[in-house]
Amino acid sequence: MKLKMLSLVVSCAIAGGTIPLCSAADAVIPAKQDFLDIRGSVKFNKEAVSSYFIRVDMPSVVEWQKRQASQGKKVTEQQRKSYIAKVRKELKKVIAQTEAAGFTAINPVVATDVGFSVKATREQADALSKKTRVKSVVPKRILDAQRTYSTRWVGGERAHVEYGLKGKGQTIAIIDSGIDYFHSDFLGSGNKDDYDGNDPAIIEPGTFPTPVVVDGYDFAGFDYDAGDSELSTPSPDPDPVDDGNHGSHVAGIAAGRSLGPDMATGIAPEADLYALKVFGAEGSTDLVSQAIEKAIDPNGDGDPEDAVDVINMSLGSLFGSPDAATAVSAQNAVEAGAVVVASAGNSGNDIAYVSGSPASAPGVIAVASSLAGGVESFFLSFDAETGNDYDFFATYAAISPELDTRIEGALSVSEPFEACDALTNSFDGGIAVISRGSCAFTTKLENALAAGASAAVVINNVPGAPFAMGGTDVTLPAAMISQAEGALLLAELNSSAIAGEFAASNTRANTIDDDTISDFSSRGPGATGLFKPDVAAPGDEIESALAGSGRETLTISGTSMAAPQVAGMAALLREKFPELGPDAIKAIIQNSARPAKLLGQVGSPPLSLQGTGIIDIEKALNSTAYAMPGGLGFGSFKPEYNDAMTQWVEVTNFSDKDQRFKVSVEENTGAGSAGITVEVSQEIYVAAGQSARLPVTLRMQSNALQGEADALGEYDGWVVFESAEASLRVGYMALIEPASSVNISRQGDEFKLRNVAFGDATVLGFTQTDVNARDSNLGSSLGYRSVSEESVAFAFNAPQDWTHFSQYVLTMNIDVNEDGQPDFRAIVGDLNALDPENNRSTTGTVASGIDNLATGSRNLLYVADVETNSSVLQYQLDAYGDFGFLAEGDTTFDYTLTLRNRFNGDGEAVYMGSGSVDLARQVSFDFPGIILPAQDGAQLQVGGQGVPMLVIPTENEPAKRVKLVR
Repeated sequence: MKLKMLSLVVSCAIAGGTIPLCSAADAVIPAKQDFLDIRGSVKFNKEAVSSYFIRVDMPSVVEWQKRQASQGKKVTEQQRKSYIAKVRKELKKVIAQTEAAGFTAINPVVATDVGFSVKATREQADALSKKTRVKSVVPKRILDAQRTYSTRWVGGERAHVEYGLKGKGQTIAIIDSGIDYFHSDFLGSGNKDDYDGNDPAIIEPGTFPTPVVVDGYDFAGFDYDAGDSELSTPSPDPDPVDDGNHGSHVAGIAAGRSLGPDMATGIAPEADLYALKVFGAEGSTDLVSQAIEKAIDPNGDGDPEDAVDVINMSLGSLFGSPDAATAVSAQNAVEAGAVVVASAGNSGNDIAYVSGSPASAPGVIAVASSLAGGVESFFLSFDAETGNDYDFFATYAAISPELDTRIEGALSVSEPFEACDALTNSFDGGIAVISRGSCAFTTKLENALAAGASAAVVINNVPGAPFAMGGTDVTLPAAMISQAEGALLLAELNSSAIAGEFAASNTRANTIDDDTISDFSSRGPGATGLFKPDVAAPGDEIESALAGSGRETLTISGTSMAAPQVAGMAALLREKFPELGPDAIKAIIQNSARPAKLLGQVGSPPLSLQGTGIIDIEKALNSTAYAMPGGLGFGSFKPEYNDAMTQWVEVTNFSDKDQRFKVSVEENTGAGSAGITVEVSQEIYVAAGQSARLPVTLRMQSNALQGEADALGEYDGWVVFESAEASLRVGYMALIEPASSVNISRQGDEFKLRNVAFGDATVLGFTQTDVNARDSNLGSSLGYRSVSEESVAFAFNAPQDWTHFSQYVLTMNIDVNEDGQPDFRAIVGDLNALDPENNRSTTGTVASGIDNLATGSRNLLYVADVETNSSVLQYQLDAYGDFGFLAEGDTTFDYTLTLRNRFNGDGEAVYMGSGSVDLARQVSFDFPGIILPAQDGAQLQVGGQGVPMLVIPTENEPAKRVKLVR
């Protein structure tokens, strides 16, 4: 049977009492429905063997030592060795029982975690989790690898020259693709033939270790790639030489020695390097926890007394959680005394919570990427007859020849302006002015060349920075300028002749993007409300060592390049302040940072992009006090009326002078909102060598919140501590959205809705599925509604909020013939979660798809409707037609729902309920729902006697988000 659109009647009435129903003509409006059609096929994703970490139910050596210290017990060396032996004995038993079940156990660890790795299917992993002494079985996240102006910009050169600090006596472990210890940047021979002649699987006599790269190990081998099932088994060997180029580039930023007379060194050029290789020549890795173990216990005796000083991990996986295996190991490394630094990720500014693991661990310093300042940039010079002179920054074309001569000429506008056809004017050696648009850059420049131009100025046709024009090479020098500066140039040309100049020597510092955040840098906050990222450092267009080249360099961008700036800084701070632990070093790095800038605007970007700001090494080295934690993550709030939370900051004065700090709040994102206040004492006194605690209280007044924050609902800023000797900045951030509170009453077929709180409500109406009685206490629910003759919309409400649904996959197994076995599998997740080719990444767009389990085909269907910090997911499936799962005339099916976290937890699909659907039996209404403003109401009439209606006010507090109306 074909189903008709069913109808909802909405009417308004004036009711008695203090809250009117539909008091304004536009008070109740239809809510949007956004199920964009993306129907098409992708490859089918079948169950595969993956890597799992088998965690044994015992504290690691680091955790055990911390526990003893918290109880006031002093651990002797004999006690520590005794406990290590005990852990290894127990671990050996669990390994034996696992191998007896037919699995190969590899990479056992005891210092930072207790367990080992296996290859298994999800079903096999579930069975292993039930074995004796197994605490958990955790999927191993697959992680991807994520100078010279930058060293100077963040204060590295001043630290070297004026403070005499270069990281001497410090050890930095680079967990990456290895280090090319033959490269001149690490005081190797600088001879490319030495690298080419090296066997990467063995250590030839006299080649390794070196005076700079003093230790290391290759956990991966050359061909290893965790993301490729055929290459996912590592081939470890003792030689950690870089098979790719990432690790050497990273190591050079942190502690490179020499790239030539005109190049700055790394941040800590006298630190010793440990090369812990976890990547093959290309691809991803799941070997990070083992490398962290090696960094904390280099000699492998289980005792972390020989741990490195600093660990750098320019790698990560998306939507980081403190519970991820790498994050647990990283946090334990911090507890063992190492400063641990990790890149925040390169997923862009627009996807909230995407900042990765292991940077997600509370004690790890998560680093965002910024642009360094003082960079020399190319400009074009223009002289007008009116006497006006212009120097416009420009980007030279990638398809033009090297600019090795000075070119001067009169400017003329090309005719036609876009130069996509043969030009009607002749330039006679002058310079053509052309608009971007409509055709390839090569076509434009070839037409200008044919018309006698000696060079071309291309004006961007959209706002934003100019870029390097690409295409097929041409012989005409050309450069692009911005749209705004192009408009000035054209206006001047209307009244005056202008001479232009192209010269390679025309360079000067371009300050417009100094200390701005890179557009690829991942956005926080942390999954549990943690303050992430922690700081930012230059990671855009960073030049460092090129592996396998002898002496050459490579310029690349990423938070991978930002993290080692901070790792090198940590080494300098440990050299200056050897008595301070990793938490204090992290605090100093955060406290001394300066706010990032917005490109061409006043103000600073959200702290979920920059952390506390851009690192400042010189200011950090002059520290006499620190405030810890350096960043306060208040988390997510949905207040109906008023709410508040207090966190504490401890200020430590490690100088020999008492300090009195004036305390103030510097607002940033959401600044000026009457609904948000951050309360602190105006002053705090801290004696020399002492600490004092200060409460920081965030207060929210819901009726004054709307329209103040950014799209994510972020409110942030800094608590600033100022004394005569110190200036400390502590960041804070919170995500706040005023909640609605919709009450529902029924009289026959009439429903009255009252929104008595201060947040506008989107109220959705669906038919409640026939739910199995045993699922009544799960806290989840599912509703359905036919939206066309082919399609059905569903609304799923989870038992608790997610931060961003792109890290989850909802699976709806559909049993069409009701025989207890699924025939189709609907899946709702990030577009890349539905495409096996891109399964490890994310787009931020959630969509539905469906698998035909009989044919093994997968079809994508529609973009879903879902918000951050929510529990409600709306998605659409085709019941009938080419992409449908029901035969025409059939209206019933059974379903089972499961929800799985793609990136965190144990990876197990969690049961969310089951039941039955009859599409012929529905509540009747016209549209998806209504928007009900704060302090307003509505009166609805709904058809369908006896059919249970699922009403979802999506902005209600979680416990009040679902109403079942019968």
